[in-house]
Amino acid sequence: MGNHYDLAPEFHKHAVEWLWDGTLQADETFRDGLENAPQAFIDLLGGANTGKMVVRL
Repeated sequence: MGNHYDLAPEFHKHAVEWLWDGTLQADETFRDGLENAPQAFIDLLGGANTGKMVVRL
């Protein structure tokens, strides 16, 4: 979007709609517990995640 700042309001309008209706989804990989944070980091570096790597506490 760096070259199209003029389209930002239109993108924002559509992106919000798409998030609400489920058309636009973010991929996340979850690991539960602080004790699993080191392994989650290793997995992140090894590409074992899809999208964001999130450690839930």
